[in-house]
Amino acid sequence: MPLKKKIKIKMSNVFKKLSIVVLAVAMMVTAVAPAGAATTEELQAQITALMAQINALNAQLSGTPATTMMTSYTFTRNLTVGSTGADVMELQKFLVSKGHLVLATPTNYFGNMTKAALAKFQAANGISPAVGYFGAITRGSVNGMMGTTPTTPGTPTTPTTPAVGAFTVSLASDTPVAAVVASQTAFNPALKLALQAASTDVKVTSITVRKSGLVANSNITGVDVVDSMGVRHGNVITSLTAENDAVIAMVSEPIVVKAGATEKVTIRFNNAATSGTAQFSIVAASAIVADGTVNGTFPIMGNTMTLQDGSSSVASTTIGVLPINSTGASLNVDSVSAQEITKFRIIENSSKEAVKVSKLTLYNYGNASDTDYKDVELVSQDGTLLATAQPKGQYVTFDLSATPYLIDKGLTKDFTVRAKIVNGATRTIQLAVYNNYDLIVTGVSTGASVLASAAGNDTSFPVGDASNYNKVTISSGSITFGKDSTSPTSATTPGANNVVLATYYAKPAGENMELRKVTLAITKVTTALTGSVYVKVGGAVVYSAAASDISASSTAPTTITLSTYPTLNAGATTLITVEGNISTSAVGTDIYQTYLDLTEAKRVITNDLIDPGVAATQGNAIAVKAAALSVTNLAQPVSASIVPVTNNYEFARFELNASNSGEDVKVTKLIISDNITGAATLANIMNLTMWQGSTQLTTSASTASTTASTTFTFTNPIIVTRTTPVTLSLHGDLVTGTTGTAKFHIGIAATDIIAVGKDTGNSISAPTLTGSGQAMTIAGAGSLTLSAISGAGASPSIDQLVKVGTVDGTYLAFQMTAQKEPVKLTTLTLTATGTLATNDVTNIRLYRKVGNNAMEATPFNSAAQMTVTGGATGTYTWTSTDNLLADAIVPGTPVSIYVKADVGTQGSAKLGDKFRFMIASSTTDIAGKGASSASTTLTITGAPSAAGITYISPFSVVVTGTSPLAPVTLGTGSGITIGVFKVENMGTAPITLTDVTLNDGGSATSTLIAYYSTDGNSDVSGGTASSTTNHTLAFGAGAADVTINGGSFRYITVKTNSLSTNNDSYTLSSDVLGNLKYSVAESALGYDADADAALTSTITGLFVDGKPTLATVTSKI
Repeated sequence: MPLKKKIKIKMSNVFKKLSIVVLAVAMMVTAVAPAGAATTEELQAQITALMAQINALNAQLSGTPATTMMTSYTFTRNLTVGSTGADVMELQKFLVSKGHLVLATPTNYFGNMTKAALAKFQAANGISPAVGYFGAITRGSVNGMMGTTPTTPGTPTTPTTPAVGAFTVSLASDTPVAAVVASQTAFNPALKLALQAASTDVKVTSITVRKSGLVANSNITGVDVVDSMGVRHGNVITSLTAENDAVIAMVSEPIVVKAGATEKVTIRFNNAATSGTAQFSIVAASAIVADGTVNGTFPIMGNTMTLQDGSSSVASTTIGVLPINSTGASLNVDSVSAQEITKFRIIENSSKEAVKVSKLTLYNYGNASDTDYKDVELVSQDGTLLATAQPKGQYVTFDLSATPYLIDKGLTKDFTVRAKIVNGATRTIQLAVYNNYDLIVTGVSTGASVLASAAGNDTSFPVGDASNYNKVTISSGSITFGKDSTSPTSATTPGANNVVLATYYAKPAGENMELRKVTLAITKVTTALTGSVYVKVGGAVVYSAAASDISASSTAPTTITLSTYPTLNAGATTLITVEGNISTSAVGTDIYQTYLDLTEAKRVITNDLIDPGVAATQGNAIAVKAAALSVTNLAQPVSASIVPVTNNYEFARFELNASNSGEDVKVTKLIISDNITGAATLANIMNLTMWQGSTQLTTSASTASTTASTTFTFTNPIIVTRTTPVTLSLHGDLVTGTTGTAKFHIGIAATDIIAVGKDTGNSISAPTLTGSGQAMTIAGAGSLTLSAISGAGASPSIDQLVKVGTVDGTYLAFQMTAQKEPVKLTTLTLTATGTLATNDVTNIRLYRKVGNNAMEATPFNSAAQMTVTGGATGTYTWTSTDNLLADAIVPGTPVSIYVKADVGTQGSAKLGDKFRFMIASSTTDIAGKGASSASTTLTITGAPSAAGITYISPFSVVVTGTSPLAPVTLGTGSGITIGVFKVENMGTAPITLTDVTLNDGGSATSTLIAYYSTDGNSDVSGGTASSTTNHTLAFGAGAADVTINGGSFRYITVKTNSLSTNNDSYTLSSDVLGNLKYSVAESALGYDADADAALTSTITGLFVDGKPTLATVTSKI
């Protein structure tokens, strides 16, 4: 090919490349305004890279190598006031070279001069905000200006394609349907894409969206993309290209699709058109820029949206900043309390619909880092905390989506922004709303999002960025200092070393500080400290000197320059302690008190030396107290009786107390004295042992034989701390003996207690002794007390009815309590009184319950029947040569016996019989022996009996009161109903009422008459009983038989049979079991009910169950 043609082709390719790059720059510049700070960084970085390509292409056009400034440094991090390092020095060199900074020798500290110079550079190069903060935008610009190392172009090589992942783009199944979109609305979903990655993660860094339809580009005022979590990626494109495209770049915030996963992204648009249509699409695979191969079927088209005028229904909002300090203010560091930073006002000014605020993003125009403040709060005008957010970079985002804040139509709402300042002396915070889409507002009625307009102090966005307006400067560091709550108050002891004399706290605010100088004085009463005095900061020694070198005058303290300068971290509390040694010759009147003042510190950020301005602070007075011990012969265990042979019995208890000691106490020996009275002797008690809790203490000599004084020399001394007394127990075995007492106690002689100070070893010459102990009575044998247990599931407390064939009833329960020694039960006789036949009660069982444990499931003894004599009394006796029970009855743990039995079946038990279970005699019906003494001459008291009688019936016949159930006032005439009762036969055989006795607890004396209903009805036609005027109304059964069939009922109605006196009252009841009786024929029952081997009898005198009482009836004229 001719050389001329080759050059022409090469030039043509270069021009083509140049044209593409220039067009890309133009497109991106067009899409910038008014993008947010983060998205502007992306664009600036891309523009810088594209400009570098233009320079390289220009070089190719001119046929010479592209030459730029020699690279001296590449910046990689954000810088601000307070930053240090080599990159700060390189930035200063760059600013000097550009004429914005005058500095003879660059340093590695970013100060206010560097900040001012950087702001000039930003302003000169169109970088906003020009506040002297070296962030991503400025960093990209500076790196671009510094250029690259010159190179000479060589022969072009074919680039290699890196190994990349693949992913598929498709229309999501839930892409937005065709809808009507109102004008002046924002964030309207138009197209949803499904991005599916293959075997590797994929990062999408750009999406180009094409608009079509009958709408002008100028009416599409914004296009953006959000992921499935609603997070925006890249900038909001506010103007379309001539090809109707919106190029959404997201280099710094790519959409990441995980390997094997699908991520859905939504294309949204802002609409200003009042008519027309809009449709959005991805026209080709090249419209998706990613680090993987893009697959899919293109174009991917969204549904067509119909645009219409929303001016009559869509909300309109404004946002403006309100002054807190329009010229700026300084705030102190306070990591606990939130302080006001700025305020905003949001107005719904269309009065067409209420709106909900779901998100507000603020940008910090100040230079404070995101670690200088925290817990940023958004508070409504009524004081409600709406959200708390943490700064991230320069941004603070309040997410209210879970509970959006409602602003009704036409209303104005003010919001306060507060924050806790934790650091950053001299740095600034100025929070502003950077873009109109940083406030997310949605209409309640239309559901449409709208973009707010700037109002108030700002006529355009950003809102709140005016110079010094609500700008907070974090004050230079200060320090709080005082005596700490942990500063010791307890007395010390002579000879104690490294005693903490005082503890102080120091807490800087705003910036870290180096502590350099303090003043110190330690006053005394008599005896000076010995050895060295130490000052420690955070546990580390920062100064030491001989105690004699430290002033003993609080008004003339010693000035000390610390040997090392400890750093006190801002916002953190650091403890400072002063320690010294107490002389062994110190006495009980000595008191030491420390006075400390912080007099010089260096503020690390402000870089100056200050007197922190705190006052000299005194510690607590530390007294000297010698070791001491008090001993008490306790009143526990209480006096009690014991019998031979009782092993490991607790005879006495002692308390050792060192609460009034200057140090913990070590006890090595105790001498225990024993006072014996009566016929008892020392030989009766053997094997004395000393216990601490559940641990037996080891002694160096045997204490098996008891003498008038027994010495316990402990192998391991007992340590008694000043905070916790020690309780000791004396145990022993009562092996023999007769009546008498034994009292053990610690004596009052000085040699009875050997104790020293635990740390100093100083002897305690005269321990304090109180109490005389308790005398234990030695008895010949134990005792046993019996008492009834009544109530549900125990002994019947009232008369009761049981049906034939009833099983597992409890008819007696009683408790046995042993005293003096454990007791074994050898004899138990159960008695039943009443009218009783042999077959009335069967399968008698005895169950045991120990203490508070549950009753045992298996009976420990049983009997088939009782022996009945004279048709009135039944008995059964259980005996054992050793123990009827599995264990002895232990003092302090009562044993309960539950007697259960079955009632004989039909044709076996006699109807109408009755019985009551009991232990009839404590001398003949129950016997036992001592488990320790083996004595059978126990003292046994108590004869428990069931209080209620049990009656045997064929089935249930029940009386209930039905009226009145509440007090009522009626007339005084004759024939007025004053009470109604219902008698129900629950059995199958008919019965005949034989006795009806009712009681009247009222004041009336008029004549009453009873009426019976017919069987199974509630009338009064079943007959009458004789009238009566007594308060005991014995009506009888009436002139005719009153029969109630099986499963049926009759009512008894009581009426006045004469006039009542005004205010007479009636209160009817059948409150005694047996007031109503009935009879039943054996022939109707179908079995022998009276054990006469025939079915010809009628069983009479059977009780009707129930004891109802009616409400009071008052007669009124």
